[in-house]
Amino acid sequence: MAAMRAVNQTVGRLAKLAANTNIAAAANDMWMIGKPVLRQAGGLALRELGPPGPGALSSVKADVSKMLKSAQGLKFLNVTVEQAVNKSVLAVEVACWFYIGEMLGRGSIIGYNV
Repeated sequence: MAAMRAVNQTVGRLAKLAANTNIAAAANDMWMIGKPVLRQAGGLALRELGPPGPGALSSVKADVSKMLKSAQGLKFLNVTVEQAVNKSVLAVEVACWFYIGEMLGRGSIIGYNV
């Protein structure tokens, strides 16, 4: 909620600047308004999009063994209908985005250029 409020305030300030006739001053003001937002986005991007650290890699073995025990015990069959539908819709969405990316990558909807 606080993030939406900050975005609304920033948009309001930028709208006021758009009415300003001095382009250089407006550009400087926009940079000053956007600098904290860019700094926050950059920090989040470094943390979320960076490679996993040593702490994350150490938990992989435990996670894989937990997943294998769950599969051997057939725990994935004990889900509600709502959970099954949600996971199925998510799988279909991921597949659709994959195929859309394939089409964009090859530049054609029909087949590969051989």
